[in-house]
Amino acid sequence: MEKLSFIKRYQRCLSVLPQTALIAAGKASFAHASMQYNISSQRLIRQFDRMTIKTPKVLPEVLAIDEFKGDAGGEKFQTVIVDADNRKVIDVLPDRKKETIISYLRSCDTG
Repeated sequence: MEKLSFIKRYQRCLSVLPQTALIAAGKASFAHASMQYNISSQRLIRQFDRMTIKTPKVLPEVLAIDEFKGDAGGEKFQTVIVDADNRKVIDVLPDRKKETIISYLRSCDTG
């Protein structure tokens, strides 16, 4: 087997192809991007699930913290951290416990 930098081991397509298809899925849908790039929609969804969202190291001046019913990870409620000035979601915490919110805020830099 040849070692090629642009194809991962045991893969049958280029490494950048699923990433390019994910960008297209962001503009339309997983089904549309999978048809356009000839990749299964399940593969695109798995690729999306493996992605990590980078959180900013410096929090904005005005934060909005709210809870919502999400039923994810065994918890009934999650916490959302929002940049109130720009109305953008910064992060979603796995639960609404005080300890989780405090540890998250301590992990961020103070601007």
